[in-house]
Amino acid sequence: MRALLRERAAQDGAPGALVPVRRVPEELAPEEAAAFKDQLAPQMTAAGVPAQVVTGFGQASSSGALDFNKLTGVGDLGTAILNSIPAQFRSAIEPFIPQVVTGIHEAFSLAVAQTFWIGVGPDRMK
Repeated sequence: MRALLRERAAQDGAPGALVPVRRVPEELAPEEAAAFKDQLAPQMTAAGVPAQVVTGFGQASSSGALDFNKLTGVGDLGTAILNSIPAQFRSAIEPFIPQVVTGIHEAFSLAVAQTFWIGVGPDRMK
């Protein structure tokens, strides 16, 4: 990690300084992926996504048609979701894209938070 920080500092013209480097993971850690999958349906439902759409996401994940790593990358998530849906279903899903994105963001936030909780452990919180 220090090497990455020094490399970034050198690129920014401050050799020897430690500059934080933000890296975007290409895929979720197994703990995060499991927590994300567990939280996805409840958070999408809480965001107001209709049950039929939530069920469709569940079926797509079970069949392997849905790559969870594509839901956590950078870029326009709503557009990425629409582009992954077959054309004949896009018009039915499009009105709910903002709620779907909110549900995904909430599920991801809770998944990341849960991994920190596991890392710290409740016995250390006393």
